[in-house]
Amino acid sequence: MKQNKLKVTVVTAKNKAAKAMALLSLPVAGAVLFPMATYAADASSTTGDLIDTVATSLVSSVQGMVSSIGGAIGSIIPVALPLVGVSMAITIALAIFKKVTNKA
Repeated sequence: MKQNKLKVTVVTAKNKAAKAMALLSLPVAGAVLFPMATYAADASSTTGDLIDTVATSLVSSVQGMVSSIGGAIGSIIPVALPLVGVSMAITIALAIFKKVTNKA
């Protein structure tokens, strides 16, 4: 019988910034998950109500984020497109100017 061995790979951070980010992510994850565990341990609410409340809250939060991002993109595009067009026109004009001046 063939045994399946589980390989565990430990990723080590070589620079200080990556180590700091790894250390900072643990308290953040704990801070996010602790209130959910506290609400789950509350005897006055049933699990179904808790799941419905969390699901509704997450859906409304994501919908709010999507509308905010859509609004930001909608306000950035009218400004960004002319800037990109002008920079492309300048780049093309410089390339043409270089070709003309080298041949003259």
